[in-house]
Amino acid sequence: MRFEREINIYGDETVLKRFQAAETSISAVQGKISAMISESELTELENSNATMYSKLASAIMEIDALTINFSDLTTKYNTVSGQYSALNSKVATYKASVDELSADISSVQQNLSKNYSTTTQMNSAINAKANEISAKISSVETTLKNNYSTTNEMNSAINAKANEITTSVSSLYARKSEINIANGKINDLEIWKKSAEVKITDSAIVSTVTESSTYRNSVNSLIEQKASSIRLKADRISWESTYSSMTANGTLTCRNATIEGTIHSDNGDDEIYIRSARLDFIRDGVDVGNIGTNIYYNNNALKGLTFDLDHTGSYMAWGAKRSASESTFLMKWAYASDDVGRYGANTLNAGCDIDMHNYSIKNVWLSGIVAPNGYNGWTGEIPIYYKKGDSYYTSSITVSNGIITSAPRM
Repeated sequence: MRFEREINIYGDETVLKRFQAAETSISAVQGKISAMISESELTELENSNATMYSKLASAIMEIDALTINFSDLTTKYNTVSGQYSALNSKVATYKASVDELSADISSVQQNLSKNYSTTTQMNSAINAKANEISAKISSVETTLKNNYSTTNEMNSAINAKANEITTSVSSLYARKSEINIANGKINDLEIWKKSAEVKITDSAIVSTVTESSTYRNSVNSLIEQKASSIRLKADRISWESTYSSMTANGTLTCRNATIEGTIHSDNGDDEIYIRSARLDFIRDGVDVGNIGTNIYYNNNALKGLTFDLDHTGSYMAWGAKRSASESTFLMKWAYASDDVGRYGANTLNAGCDIDMHNYSIKNVWLSGIVAPNGYNGWTGEIPIYYKKGDSYYTSSITVSNGIITSAPRM
């Protein structure tokens, strides 16, 4: 033990007092041996700052375990203001026993100023057993300034077993403020958290990433790989390769595709299904009909392509635009199952000229015939006078809508 007084003429860090102490002790009792070594020093400077540090080492040996501890503590204290300005602490512990080996190391550093303080804490731990090894490292930094408290926390861990290895990393950011008002106090808490974990077993590899905050729920992404399957889960999944790609918003691009089963595309109540060799169309939630293949009634050998209008659909049509500036298609050939505008129910309507190219129209009932000059077909009797043999006769020709329906036989 020693007490000294030093004089330094070069500034306000003159050492006024220094106190040093060192101690060693060993004890032995039945089944236990312990030893301790310590060293400490207190220094007071001319500027009213005092510094103290202490170091301690101890070892304890028992019949089934050995424990070793080390510590290092340093503080800075202002004797005028009566406040600590800094604190540094380091601690290490090692323990070995017949069934376990562990090591823990921690460090705490605290800086104190007039209106804020910052505390930084570091910890690491290793634990080994016959069937498991684990390691953990953490760092926590907390800053108190005015009415705000900010904490940054980082953690990492590795856990190894005979049939499983797990690694994880996480970070936490927390910010809390308290504002005093006339009616009380308002607390504002802001938290951001991120974590990632990889787990490996003899049957699967699973990696998980999580992110959450005060303003939204947790967001998770997961990849699970097994011998027979791979499972992906995320809000947005994208990839890019030579022959295929998908963007984060779900746009898929590929050179070729073979898809089995049903293909479904929807935009709200407007949907399309590709299934059973046909296209099914739904508009505003109503099943309109389909384009596809079919077989002839009572004869499966006769197959064909069909345009089928469902009973809930009102019409089916072929349409065309007259110009690029128009947004609507005019119907050029349409079948209406209900009255649709000027199109009558159960009627096939044409919206353009029909050229038969000298082919026949058979089994037709004609109505509303109009001549090229715009005149409608005439209906009535045309009287005629004709000769048969040496005699003369009178008769008539019957016309219906411009078509001769009867005439006398000559």
